[in-house]
Order: sequence, then structure tokens, then C-alpha cells
Amino acid sequence: MPAYRGYACLNALQHKIKVVFGINDSTDPRSLEFSYAVSCLYLGNLVFRLMHNVVFFWLIPRHRVYMSFCLMACSMSLLGVLVFLLEIKEMSIIFIAYAMGGVSIGTFESNLLSSVAPLGHATKTWAVIGIPVGYVVLRVPSVRLPTQLTWWRHVRWPQLQHCEHW
Repeated sequence: MPAYRGYACLNALQHKIKVVFGINDSTDPRSLEFSYAVSCLYLGNLVFRLMHNVVFFWLIPRHRVYMSFCLMACSMSLLGVLVFLLEIKEMSIIFIAYAMGGVSIGTFESNLLSSVAPLGHATKTWAVIGIPVGYVVLRVPSVRLPTQLTWWRHVRWPQLQHCEHW
């Protein structure tokens, strides 16, 4: 589920990242570059569905799943800290974060069932059911956290600084 929560965030946050970067619409010249950066998610996913055995040959499938969790955590941290909290408007951050997310999902999906196979048929069934359910159920709440952090930083924190009890 954590990998699909990150995947849902990467899909849902595209507009919010464009707002932070000040990219208004498709006529902005940076919009095309942003589209290329976001497509790294799908390119990484495709490449690592096919090449995870070659690149991560030294890891067993269960450890590849752990690696995918770490990559997704790094991807989300880059976006959450550098883009939403510090508001660094560097397009290379988007390229790196979305590429890491793609590598994470491509590796995760390819190795998850191999990792849970020894745990029995029922576990595999719940893992297969959990993939689409996790994506759909977690997509909506995953968008709220960065929005709430941005709201806190720009609206609530300045209000508290001017409070007499502070």
C-alpha cells in the first residue's frame, strides 16, 4: 500500500506542483518541460518492469520490494520538502522525483507477488486486491497532506506569529 500511496500522490499532485512553479497552462513554455518531467514516472515504470532483474540482480525479490519503498519515500520527500515546504522551483527536482517514483512502482509491481508467494494463496489474493483498492482509496487523502502543509505555512503560521500569547 505505501508504494501505491506514493504513486497516487505523484499522479494527483501534478497540478499542485504546476501551481507552485507558476506554470499556468499549456501555453507556458515550461509546461512542455514539466510534461517531460512527469513522463519520467511512466518511463521509469516501463523500464523497470522489464529491467528490474538486470539492475537489481544482486537483490532477492523481497529486498527489491524494500528498495522500491525506499525509492518512493525519497521521491515523496523530494517533492514534500523541496517543492512544497521550501518552494524550490528547480525542474530537475521534478525529473528526479518522478523518475524515482517510476523506478519504485516498476520494481514493486514486478516483485510483490514473488515476495508473498511463500505466505500462501490467500495472501496473494489480498495482495492482488489491495493494489487497485489501495490506489483508489488512498489517492484522495494523499492529496490533502501537502495541501494542508502549504496552508499551515502560508496562512496559519503567520496568524500565530502575530498572536499576543506567542
